[in-house]
Amino acid sequence: SQPSPLPTLQPPFRGMLHSGTKPDGTAKPLRSIDMPEPGDLVILAVGHNNLQTVYLKEGQATQNKHGAYLHDELLKTPYGHKVYSKDRKGYVVMLRPTPELWTQALPHRTQILYNIDIAMILLRLGVRPGDVCIESGTGSGSMTHSMARCVGPKGRVFSFDFHEMRVQEAQKEFASHGMANVTCGHSDVCEKGFPVPEGVFCDALFLDVPKPWQAVKHAMKVLRDGGGICSFSPCIEQVQKTSDVLRAEGFTMVATVEVLLRGWTMQQLQL
Repeated sequence: SQPSPLPTLQPPFRGMLHSGTKPDGTAKPLRSIDMPEPGDLVILAVGHNNLQTVYLKEGQATQNKHGAYLHDELLKTPYGHKVYSKDRKGYVVMLRPTPELWTQALPHRTQILYNIDIAMILLRLGVRPGDVCIESGTGSGSMTHSMARCVGPKGRVFSFDFHEMRVQEAQKEFASHGMANVTCGHSDVCEKGFPVPEGVFCDALFLDVPKPWQAVKHAMKVLRDGGGICSFSPCIEQVQKTSDVLRAEGFTMVATVEVLLRGWTMQQLQL
């Protein structure tokens, strides 16, 4: 028997998420060396826990404590390589942006969720490629980036925030990162609910709002049977109220989780 033909190779996942597209929506060329192009976002590793975001423009330069870095030089450098400053006295490492790096380096419009909490939330919600997810509030977009990558190009993320100015900033940011699977809108979900298109039901719903218990009744209208809901709250009083309302609405397996991360530093000692 004849072997089955291999599937046509598609461009690999690259860029911030999955699309392999430029900010204007056109496809990036498939290259053997992963290098940035004008207009791309890159992350510069300046030092330990010190990341800098840069949108590359021909003829421009970026300054930090190690010196000036010419964008024309960055555009000629593959991701993951050192780039030396103009005076050759300092260097940075240029990294391809990922949701994890973006969370560490993004400009804060609000308090954000960090990677340890994002990982647990997406795991507990069971978010996977092709899913439809809803979140509120958008905030600085930290969760949105990771959620959008999880659902992939065939999935969808609807993100809402009650602060109109933040929504406008987030929309510009998502567009510049090529996040075509994200729709960001203005809504106070606790009062007015989730204005998703008619007939759209989500697999997972995430709340990061001051009074999440008020949003549960609206969440019931857009959550599919068997879907999951998660609320992120800093105060135990918020957790108690939300848990009571979830149980009253018929949710099962209601659980409260706190995620703690302890880092280790290894160093050599002379005895």
